[in-house]
Parts: sequence; structure tokens; C-alpha cells
Amino acid sequence: MISKFSASVTLSVVLAASLVAIALHYPAEAYNDQVYNSLLRTRDALIDQKKSIEQAIEQTRKKIDSLNAHLKTLEDYLKQTDSDIKDVDRALRNG
Repeated sequence: MISKFSASVTLSVVLAASLVAIALHYPAEAYNDQVYNSLLRTRDALIDQKKSIEQAIEQTRKKIDSLNAHLKTLEDYLKQTDSDIKDVDRALRNG
């Protein structure tokens, strides 16, 4: 299943590749306004897509940082619980 984000990325890549292929096929002086404007729109769309990806990366990093902090807290609780179990076991043996 393709996510909406993946489909958007795929469509943008195909569109950009097609336009670049067209642009490379014609000499620079043969560009017409339509091709040039189409390339500008493609570039703008790719810049917007890049910003969106960067935002997704930042949000993911924040989630990972939050999860790592939570994981450390749980590991600390586990370590303390192990220590408490050892203390109780010691008390039972010496009791």
C-alpha cells in the first residue's frame, strides 16, 4: 500500500524527470515559455516537498527524543526494582 506521502514523492520525481528529459532534448535557446514555466512550477513543488520532508524529519526526531527519555525512565525504574528485590532477598536470607 502506497501512502499519500509516498505517492506524492513518486509523482514529483516522475514529473521532474520527465521535464528534465524534455529540457535536455531541446537546446537552451529552443525553450519555449511553456516548458520554462513548467520547470519553474516543478522546482517550486519540489522545494515545497523538501520543506514538508524536513518538517516530518524534525517531528520524528522529537518523537524519538521523547521516547528515548521515557525509555530511560523505565530502565531506571527497572534498575531500582532489581535493587529492591536484591535487598528483600538479602533480608529474607538474613532474617
